Amino acid sequence: MKKAFHGELPHEIFARTKQPYGDPNKEAFFKDGKPRDSASCYLDDEALNRVGVFDPLIVQKLLRKCAGSSRLGFRDNSAFMGILSTQILAACFVILSVPDVCRFELKTRIFYLCNRLKEP
Repeated sequence: MKKAFHGELPHEIFARTKQPYGDPNKEAFFKDGKPRDSASCYLDDEALNRVGVFDPLIVQKLLRKCAGSSRLGFRDNSAFMGILSTQILAACFVILSVPDVCRFELKTRIFYLCNRLKEP
């Protein structure tokens, strides 16, 4: 591909080090170094204690790492997504109590996903 577009793309494209694809998982839930409301309502100490699966001190340490880094390694990114997913599932299907600040966004995303699944 580099040969095919050699004359059309800037030299920087060809000179940079090849990098593997990385999911932007963590990046979708942080803005300006802080968790978005849609994620923070599941990750605060009260929510973590309510579910009781994760140690709030360790989660807060991971959140500080997420907030301070533009890109995480696979392990930290997976840990963040696993914690957030577990918290959301517990709130929706175990505790049956989704925080108000998350309710609208959660319904909107579920509606969007359901409609996408109906498309051929």
